[in-house]
Amino acid sequence: MLRRHIGLAVLVLCVSGCSVQSMFDEAVKTDNPDSKALIAWASEHVIALESLDSSAAGTDLEPLRETLGSARLVGLGESRHDTREQLLLKGRLVRHLIEDLGFRALILEESLPHAESLDRYVMTGEGDLRDRQIPLDVSPTSNVCLGVAPSLAEHPLPRLLDEGLFVTLNSDDPPMFNTTLTEEYLKVVHTMNLGLDVLEQLVQNGIGASALSEAERRNLSLEFRQETARLRSTLGSENDS
Repeated sequence: MLRRHIGLAVLVLCVSGCSVQSMFDEAVKTDNPDSKALIAWASEHVIALESLDSSAAGTDLEPLRETLGSARLVGLGESRHDTREQLLLKGRLVRHLIEDLGFRALILEESLPHAESLDRYVMTGEGDLRDRQIPLDVSPTSNVCLGVAPSLAEHPLPRLLDEGLFVTLNSDDPPMFNTTLTEEYLKVVHTMNLGLDVLEQLVQNGIGASALSEAERRNLSLEFRQETARLRSTLGSENDS
């Protein structure tokens, strides 16, 4: 019974005909009987997928119907946060659960203000990202690494800003993506040729979307505006000279 319920959690992804057994043979060198038993069970129950395309039919995921049985709560974990394949797989799983298996509730890890706005939109259709100015967290390096954007040069950040969305610039997980928030700002400046006005707005958006108190956000916003004014004055003086 336990194996039935953890089947989805230990789902092993095999794309384009890779050998699952050889993967286990090479990846796991252990004499631990429990580990060997788990590997043997996973080898027998692995589900092979030919595609991670979100538009692919869910027929290859149908074995999950029997695995889940009457369960009405499914948790989708991930062994790593920085892999494109797991992100795409999770997208396919969520779509399959909703469209083919009848699930109607989706719980996401999100801040309370974001979650309330998203929930209101899903339940009532009221507003959208632009109308409600729901903060949209964008992490360019992470987006490229995970295949959300093909490259920094082709990242949709400028278009999102042009559409009037409330965009904030983020680093996602710095150790995993080998970046920092400062580097993210430098990358968008050099790659997307964003001006000082846009950079100032991105920072102000980040302050406005933060979990700071209203007084702290107000003081930090004022301090940043003052520092930006000094920078503009300095740049203007250098250009005049």
